[in-house]
Amino acid sequence: MPLKIDNLPIEEINHKYSILGNDTYQLAREYCVSPATIQRRLRMLGVVRTNKESHHMPQYTDRMKMEGRPRMSLPADEIAYKYSVLGIPMSQLQTAYGVSQGVITRRIISGGAAIRSLKEAMSTSEYLGRVRLDLPTSDLVYKYKCLGISTTDLAKEYNVSQPTIIDRLISEGISIRTIKESHNTSKYLKKFRLLLDEQSIIDKYCRLRKGLNQLGDESKCSNNVIRTLLIRHGVKRRTAAEANSKLFKQEEINDIQRSYDVNKLNTREIAKRYQCSQGAILNCLKRQGVRVRAKGESFKLQLPSNELIEKYNNLCMSVDALAHEYKCSAGVVRRILKENCISLRTKSDVVKLRWQHDLRCGNIWRKSLMEGMNIRPNKPETKVRDMLDKYFAREWQYTGNGKVFIEGLNPDFININGQKLIIEVFGTYWHGKHARTWRETSQGRVDTFAKYGYLTLILWEDDINAMSESALARRIMGLYKGKVQYDLRVVK
Repeated sequence: MPLKIDNLPIEEINHKYSILGNDTYQLAREYCVSPATIQRRLRMLGVVRTNKESHHMPQYTDRMKMEGRPRMSLPADEIAYKYSVLGIPMSQLQTAYGVSQGVITRRIISGGAAIRSLKEAMSTSEYLGRVRLDLPTSDLVYKYKCLGISTTDLAKEYNVSQPTIIDRLISEGISIRTIKESHNTSKYLKKFRLLLDEQSIIDKYCRLRKGLNQLGDESKCSNNVIRTLLIRHGVKRRTAAEANSKLFKQEEINDIQRSYDVNKLNTREIAKRYQCSQGAILNCLKRQGVRVRAKGESFKLQLPSNELIEKYNNLCMSVDALAHEYKCSAGVVRRILKENCISLRTKSDVVKLRWQHDLRCGNIWRKSLMEGMNIRPNKPETKVRDMLDKYFAREWQYTGNGKVFIEGLNPDFININGQKLIIEVFGTYWHGKHARTWRETSQGRVDTFAKYGYLTLILWEDDINAMSESALARRIMGLYKGKVQYDLRVVK
């Protein structure tokens, strides 16, 4: 029988652990507690052993023999001699004796030998006697020093590691380049197609006043590569004000003003036409006294106002949906509607329009709304469902969670066995005198579903609570025969 943790015999546990040599797992099974509880009690007494101390106890060795796991009889002196004197690496000893590396390490230590460090292992005769890879050293030196090929590319070419290439180059007296020196080699510059275009890039930057982004696009590289090239040649970079102060001819100024005011082009499109920055176009327009349009005004010029108003009024699309369709902000759509004297709808108006506008879309929207509410059957519906599963197995399905809508009404149970039958479970409060609309009454439900050929049975809450399952089954059998009494109640 398990003991309470507070009632554990600590002295007895200490005696079994220290004198008899039982481990914490044995004591935990004996006293029906976790090993951590035993360890905490022993730690309070200061008698917890390490794993190494536990493995050297005679009780642990005897238990291993009883369980069929005796200690491996390996020659520790022989393993230590091969490791320390002959220089055989630990991986070969592991393979030769068929044991793990940890076992070999423990036998070497028990044999009185010390474990070598990595530097000492690389200086042994066994390591130095390995077959050295036959690499063309002269070709490596020529490709690295004259052609400027990096050590990474050389390692990929000869299918070796990068440190191997570096060792061969150092052994030949070749100094390894730094990262900065590697970026100045012709091989590195070929990657960005700048081997023969340096002077032309400098000429385009200084004389034609092209920007770093334009030069990068022409040379198919980043603007950082262009910036590094200019700094290496001592070319002074232009400031942002100098870059935006491009001088245009009078004909170009007139064309820019006409494109902006009359053709309603934005500054980005004009800048692409004249191959300059957007700031240069803005400065040119400001010097001519042209009022620069705000971002929202530029969006409004590109939007079809009549189409947007038609979708808002006739299709009942919301402001957010129109903004998503035309890829602009909702504020731009609101400003267009207000300028055209269109009153904005509130959120409640949007919900009402969705409910009344399109029957099919409204049903889909109602279905998704009720699925998100995670509606479950109440007590009367649960009783009816259990009765249907018992007497009419696989003939009815619960749809009161929003699975089916008919003219905006959600029936509780629908026959799925080929007959157009519906069962509605009504609460006395909501569907009685407190019903808000005619559609929520029993007669309203029956008439609405009858338009689509459904025969409806109304089960009231107090009827369900008063009737037995067999009586409810007989009522539903009357629905199968077409004999339905909608407001029939059981007199208590």
